[in-house]
Amino acid sequence: ESYEGQLMVAHVVLARVESPRYPDTVEAVVTQDNGPYRRDCQFSWWCDGKGYTPRDMQAWRRAQGVALLALLTGPPPDMPLHYHARPVPPAWCVVTVRTVGRHHLCTVGE
Repeated sequence: ESYEGQLMVAHVVLARVESPRYPDTVEAVVTQDNGPYRRDCQFSWWCDGKGYTPRDMQAWRRAQGVALLALLTGPPPDMPLHYHARPVPPAWCVVTVRTVGRHHLCTVGE
């Protein structure tokens, strides 16, 4: 994902932390389970089965920089709480707000 796309994902996570409808820590938001099946998590990259040991140290350092910037700046005030991959048109996405990298930010009747 592009730098802008990674920052968008980080901002969605932080916007959820600030929302009363989601858990109040980054870890709890990211690891939130959405159902009884293995792939029911809120963020597919959390439960994709790929493991969490960095293999590409340059990408890992970039991701850490993105996370730090997101934490320092916080999400924009109008940050949507949902996004999805562009090729996947989920029924829950009511309005596509904007596209960043390979993802659409969207509302779900918020």
